[in-house]
Amino acid sequence: MWARYADGTTEPALSCASCHARPDTAGRLLHGAASDFDLGALVGEAWGPGRVDVTTDGEENPVAMPDLRASRHQRRLHHSGNLYNSLGALAVRLETLLITARAEAVRPPREIAFALAYYVWSLGGDEEPAALPRSPVFHDHCGRCHFDVTGAGDVVPVLMVGTDAAAGADSHRRVAGGSPSARRGLPACPSRPRMYHVRTEGGRHEVDLLLELSGHRVIGIEVKAAAAATLHDARHLEWLRDQLGERFVHGLVMHAGPRMFELSDRITAAPISTLWS
Repeated sequence: MWARYADGTTEPALSCASCHARPDTAGRLLHGAASDFDLGALVGEAWGPGRVDVTTDGEENPVAMPDLRASRHQRRLHHSGNLYNSLGALAVRLETLLITARAEAVRPPREIAFALAYYVWSLGGDEEPAALPRSPVFHDHCGRCHFDVTGAGDVVPVLMVGTDAAAGADSHRRVAGGSPSARRGLPACPSRPRMYHVRTEGGRHEVDLLLELSGHRVIGIEVKAAAAATLHDARHLEWLRDQLGERFVHGLVMHAGPRMFELSDRITAAPISTLWS
């Protein structure tokens, strides 16, 4: 389609439905449902159907297109979960997305931003949702985070999410916590990571906590009592990263200080307080 923007420019563009709608088995369009559209093929990227990289960090980290039908039932918005969800907050969030999409050159009329938010909000239905049925598998592996009647939850440490590795490792998306999404009408979340302590023979290398995610992907965690972490504190995580290669998603050195900063490739120093703040 062709789009005319507020600054008067006209150019080819995609609609929201390009990524957030798909036909059902009867051919009817499901508004808000995640699409299997291969956007990467249009721009020369090997993202694959239903995946897109919307960041501008220069890294290759596509993630799945989200299903918008659960937006109304979220407790929080944004990848960091820093906004409590409401119709007004969703309108502001969409307005921000439209501004950044045009390199902050133009601002959409607020009536348009609110109308879009109202439409996305309506995809979740008008009635108060009934409680979702909880199977023993869901209760044991998912219920700790997805405890709301719709399957949503509050902010949890990103290490517990067990989602696409790019969502936690990307410098633009890297946050201390994530907001469990509503599961109404969506697939169940991945199972809880398995936890291990790693110590080589003779104690030359030791990692306090190793989390094994789906696909044998691994996150390593070191815990230090000092007020700041150093590269020396990350030496065992560097060893683990070099041993595992691409299976190593990320490493964290948790410390008692207030700052989060990068120590090495895929290794970050983070305040231990981020686990509950």
